[in-house]
Amino acid sequence: MLFKIKPLFKSIQLQDHLRPWKIVAYCATTVYLVGCASSNNTLINRDPLSTQNLQTRANQIHSLDEAQKIETTALSVQQSADATLAQGQAQCYRKFLVNRCLDQINQTRNAAWDAAQVERSASRLYVRQQQAEAQRVTLTDKLNTYNREEAQKAPQRARNAAEYNARQKAYREKLAQAKEQEKIDAPNRAQNVEDFNTKVKRIEDIKQKRIDDAKKLNP
Repeated sequence: MLFKIKPLFKSIQLQDHLRPWKIVAYCATTVYLVGCASSNNTLINRDPLSTQNLQTRANQIHSLDEAQKIETTALSVQQSADATLAQGQAQCYRKFLVNRCLDQINQTRNAAWDAAQVERSASRLYVRQQQAEAQRVTLTDKLNTYNREEAQKAPQRARNAAEYNARQKAYREKLAQAKEQEKIDAPNRAQNVEDFNTKVKRIEDIKQKRIDDAKKLNP
């Protein structure tokens, strides 16, 4: 961030109407802000519960059982620190410098409690990461198994597809042949219909002639 001071200061110098005391105040403010940013970064890096610190501690854990033991121990430490605080507070009220005594036992309790919290948080982080890794491995295994099975099924699926396409082609060819044959047989069918109608008419004519002959014999 310091590299920004020079161009900013140069821009101030280009303004002739600014008085020297304004330039000094600006520079002082800029330096103060840079110092604040640096202090904030330092505080973040020194935070025991920062992601980086927790990850560093989690990397030192080697098994889920170890992580469970660490969390159990840390919880016990916190409970013990709380119990010690309660006992110490009761004793402080019997002393002359009560506030000083309370501050000291609170600091002791907080230091022990915070250190244990780092252990608990790191152990939980380790467990979550192990669970995530286990899920990733499981999903990867399932995906690999699926891909292998699909690769094994691929030849049979190709054969099934070829057989299906062959059946569809044969069916289409059969329909085409049937339509072609229908065109060829159309004149014969028309002639057959005409012959059938002629035969029916001849039979009707014979029946009518017999009826007429019977009427003539029996007027």
